[in-house]
Parts: sequence; structure tokens; C-alpha cells
Amino acid sequence: MMILANAIFDGTGTGIQSSFIASFTGDIVVRPKVDYPLSLFGDETPATGDFSEIPNIEHYSSVSEFVASIPEIEKTASQISHPVMLNFDGEHTSTIFFGVDFDNYLSVMDGIRIIDSIPYSKENDKNCIMMSKNFLDFLEQDVYAKVKLGDMIQIIAKTPMSYNIRSAKLVAIYEYKSQNAVLDKISLVNSELLLDLMGKADSSEPIEEIGEEYQNLLDSDFDLDSLFGDNESVAESGGDVFSSGNDGSAAEAVKAAAPETDGEPYWHYIICRVKDGSSKLTKLVILKMNKYFSDNNLPMEAVNWRTAAGLSAQYLYWIRLVFNIGIFIILVTGFIVVNSTLTISSIDRIRETGTMRAIGASRNFIASQYLFETMILTFVSGILGCILGAFFVRILNMVSITFTNSYLIQLFGGTKLVTSISFGNIRQCFFLIVLLTLWGWFYPVRIALGTSPVKAMQGGS
Repeated sequence: MMILANAIFDGTGTGIQSSFIASFTGDIVVRPKVDYPLSLFGDETPATGDFSEIPNIEHYSSVSEFVASIPEIEKTASQISHPVMLNFDGEHTSTIFFGVDFDNYLSVMDGIRIIDSIPYSKENDKNCIMMSKNFLDFLEQDVYAKVKLGDMIQIIAKTPMSYNIRSAKLVAIYEYKSQNAVLDKISLVNSELLLDLMGKADSSEPIEEIGEEYQNLLDSDFDLDSLFGDNESVAESGGDVFSSGNDGSAAEAVKAAAPETDGEPYWHYIICRVKDGSSKLTKLVILKMNKYFSDNNLPMEAVNWRTAAGLSAQYLYWIRLVFNIGIFIILVTGFIVVNSTLTISSIDRIRETGTMRAIGASRNFIASQYLFETMILTFVSGILGCILGAFFVRILNMVSITFTNSYLIQLFGGTKLVTSISFGNIRQCFFLIVLLTLWGWFYPVRIALGTSPVKAMQGGS
């Protein structure tokens, strides 16, 4: 049972880990150090998390340079996160925007596969969005919005002072190697668009001229509330109220000030991939990073994939823990039965034990005899159990069990049950065998040696 259970949980654990690492967390995430639970989705404090703003990485240039200089780091990608609402003819749905550089991000996240796209360029297409096929299916089934490539999608983002409305063109549809409901919450946009939605666009960019059709917005008698009276006009203009007019003359425009970052780029996270992806190497790199941040008094920290994923990965861990506790209870119950059998056997042999002691056998000899017999039983049965466990694991892989339930897909890290036996599993089982041997030997031999030879020969206890 231990071999089979561990093979299933190790296989699913590896599936979840590889799915998250290759899809959105990477091996390591460098993020601001805060006193609340922070994940790639933002503040996860119940009830109040939506009101928190993710702090940006201070001294981003020097931090990113240090991260890139670590030999064990293979690739990095910077990211901004912000929740938004999507509007489809009055129907709204929420999603999480990851503001990234598309080319760099997709090179780091090799678990993302583009299945359809349209040509676009960074220079000409400033507002672009990529969505997963599963999310588009959700929009069609639950929001009744059929979105296709090239469509403009209206976006509403909350800022500390107001709401920003923009529109973006759907330029690519992608899918993940492993299905997971957590990943369906994410949509990818270019970082410039997300900064604009957050009201943190770089104010150093040239200010565009205001067209004649918007000159009346500068009049003191103009009713600002009428600006939001027609959503369609905002969406058709790409969401930019101040745009270039054909015949407009230069005019002064008021633009949201960028945050005070000392000229540094504005990013929330740096996602890193470790060269060989091993857990041991990842832990060493995290320790190295955190030591650097501590020595240089930088309010930063490096965390592993599970911490970066937040509650989306933690609750899967707790579900697996419940399963493990159930397996443990079954094993303890089985051991009690076996131990009771050994105890009854030792009671039945009390007359034999008393006779041996009466003819000169020492207590140590009797104890070692019981120990040797118990070792033979436990090791032979343990080896047979490992062989049977490996056999059933092989059968499970041959049967190829698949899942359609979303919770099972999240729990097992994919739509298919994958099991694998590792050396660690075998080692743990033999360690358990040693413990069972000592535990199963101690109580029966105590009963056998606790009876005097005379009473034992008489069959007493």
C-alpha cells in the first residue's frame, strides 16, 4: 500500500509541480517582502486582499542584474499582476492580467503552447491580449460572448482613485500542457497596457495632440460625468480619451503621474527558471538570493513555486495531506492486527520459552531469537509488498486512467493518472520495515520474558 500510494502521490505531485513551474510560477519568484500572504495573483488576505496594491520591486535594475548573474539561473522574465473586469455588451467577468513581454515570457514558460495567432508588432500594436482556449470556452458558455482573433475586448481596471477603461486586441490563443482551473484565471497582456490600466503609465512618453472632437473636454463648463455615458465610444476609440486628431492643434494634456521609482522600470515579480530544475539546487539558489537581499538591506525575498502560487497550490497540498493521513490510518490498523498476531504467537510459545530458559538459555538469546524471527517475517513480507506494489503501479500505468472532473484534474496535475516509483519510495518503505520489526518484536518478547521459567513450563502466564 505504501509503494502504491507513494507512487500515485509522487506522480501527481510531480505533475502539479511541473505544470505550475512551466506555466506561470517558474522555479523561483523574486518579489517584494511584505507582511501579508502574497502570491502571483496578489494579496490573498481574506476579505481585504482586493484592497491591497502589490508593491513594485525597488532598485529593479540592480536586483535583476544580480539575478541574471547567478550561474544556476537559466532564464528570467519580469511580470506585473492586476485583477480586471472584461465587459461584453453589459456582461462582466473577472480575470487576472499578467503584464509581460510576450516573447521573453513565452520563452521562459515552455508549458504554454500558442495554437492560433494573428500578426502583430510591438511598435504598432500597443494594446494586445492573449487568452487561453479554456478561458475563451468559458466566455462562450457562461458569459455568452464568442470572442475570436482580432476582436477588441473592453477592459475595466480599478485604480486607487477611479476606474480606467481600455480595449485590447486578441492576438493569440494558447493552451497549457496540463489542464488546471487555476491557470484559466490568467490572461496575458503587454506590460505597457497593464501599467496604463493601473494608472502607472510612464509619464516621460511624448504627449499626443488632442483632436478637435475632444477640445471641449478642457472647457470648465463640460460635464465630466458624460464621459462615461457611452461605453461604445470609449471602446471604439481603443479606450484612449485623448487621441490624435487629423486636424487638431497641439494642446496641453493632463496625464496620470507615474509612481516614484527613481527612473526604474515598474515590475512586481521576477520569475526565474533554474538550469536543471532540481529541488535541491533550487533551495540553494533561494538561500543565496535571500542572503544577498538581507546583506544589502533590500526589501525583497525569493520564494519557491508553491509559495508563489499561493492558495491555488496550498489547498491542493492540504487535500493530498488528507489522503496521506487516510493511508496512514489504514496502515496503523493493519499493523495493530499483525502485532496482535505476533503477541498471540508468543503467548502460545510461552511453554517452549520457559523450557529453553530452564535448560540454560539466556534472556538475550531468547530476545535475539524473537528478533530474528520477526525480521525474517517483516523483511520477506516487505520485499513481497514492494514487488506487488510495483506490479500494481505498472498495471495502473497500462490502464491509463483519465479524469474529467476539474477538482481531480487539479489534484492529480493533469487529465491522466501518472504513477512513478522512486528510490526514495523504496527507501522509506524499508525504513518503515525496520520500525515495524522493532515495534513488532518488543511487546511479544516482553510477554515471553516476563513469565518465570517454572510457570512458563507449566503453561502459565
